[in-house]
Amino acid sequence: MQPARIPSSLKAKVSDFLEDGNWVFPIAATPALNDVFTTIWALEITSSNREDCRFWAHTKSEVFTVRSAWDALRMTAPQPEWGWAVWQRSLQPRNSIFGWRLANGALPTDDKVKRKSVSFASRCELCAADCETKSHLFLECNFAIQVWKEILFIFNENWNGFPSIELLFSWWRRKSKVVSLPKEVSDGSNLEESKVKSVQELVLARRLRVSISKNLAKNIFEVRWKLPPPGWIKLNIDGSSLGNPASASAA
Repeated sequence: MQPARIPSSLKAKVSDFLEDGNWVFPIAATPALNDVFTTIWALEITSSNREDCRFWAHTKSEVFTVRSAWDALRMTAPQPEWGWAVWQRSLQPRNSIFGWRLANGALPTDDKVKRKSVSFASRCELCAADCETKSHLFLECNFAIQVWKEILFIFNENWNGFPSIELLFSWWRRKSKVVSLPKEVSDGSNLEESKVKSVQELVLARRLRVSISKNLAKNIFEVRWKLPPPGWIKLNIDGSSLGNPASASAA
């Protein structure tokens, strides 16, 4: 088979590119396509009368999906230490965006604004003792330090300071794996109600003033068969089939 005779249809089969057990390809129009041909040339496929079949190597079902193709093509980066705390379904989008900006140093603090050639006097509105920066507002300010001390006191921990927001996120995740915390506390999700499974979780829930969800017992209804009124016909069915779209029996 000559290269010019190779079909260009997307329905072409593998056998259309084989002749006497050897690969036959047209002239590659691009370097990328030439690399593909080079990879295929290294494969040894014996001639067979079996029908060709297609499969996708990037899914367990071997069926192509757009998502699997995107995952195979894109370049992924390691998950940041703060990602688990910021991207939570239970958080409002504005809170997640604020956490993302905080972790990436994108909050419009005074030091950031000054870099845009805007001159003004900077002062922390909480302590009035230093310039406004991300680290000062959340880690170094006397007000922020007092807040962290109060929070960590609930968990019987001492505030020793953190050099960066990233290390603070990392410490909190490690601590949540060691100390038994309610899930709503460890992942920063909704604190309206918490399921308590131990005495320690009960103490933490009380300290955080989190309402404890109660496990309501199921009501038991006693059902007895009664004779229908005169002129009525009673149809008895299995109560377990209620809402079941499949076939059911009646007597």
